[in-house]
Amino acid sequence: MLGKLEERVGDKSEMPVLHMDLQALSINDECNERRKTHIETQLNIIKSDRLKCSLRLFGLQVTETNEQELLALVANEVLDVTEESDSLDITSVVSVRRIGEKQEWQAREDVDDERKHDDTRMVLLQFSRSNDTFKLFKYTDTLRFKGIRISNDPSHLQRQQLKEIKKKGLIGYFKNGELCINA
Repeated sequence: MLGKLEERVGDKSEMPVLHMDLQALSINDECNERRKTHIETQLNIIKSDRLKCSLRLFGLQVTETNEQELLALVANEVLDVTEESDSLDITSVVSVRRIGEKQEWQAREDVDDERKHDDTRMVLLQFSRSNDTFKLFKYTDTLRFKGIRISNDPSHLQRQQLKEIKKKGLIGYFKNGELCINA
């Protein structure tokens, strides 16, 4: 790049000035890149902290038509597994919603009937306090016995990192905000 600039500049006496300007721009660019990375990291921490109250649910059959019916399904299938000391009820839920569209392959005729009726889109469940999510994690085995799995809701940056790990054929997860990779 510097060579092309030297060709364009007719007056060779301005070369040291161009070199100094390019160095200043390069240093400025490096500083901006570090600041951008720092800001992205801080933003990810803020988003992760906000998502501590959220869980992902997998395995709930689609039987409801609106949010109230989905809330009732979550209360009956998920929240009722807790013991008296860890009691969770509908009042601790801020929001609940299905994510994604019904799978296109379910409408195809070449798919077997058992798989065609497997409509278990992910459900995002948000509690008012993060302690409620921790209470529910105590009952992971009980929920798994019912065919329901739960996981934390990762931030966008964390989901991107997990996708990159998956592309490499590895399995990753986040523990205390740090990416862990199973080799």
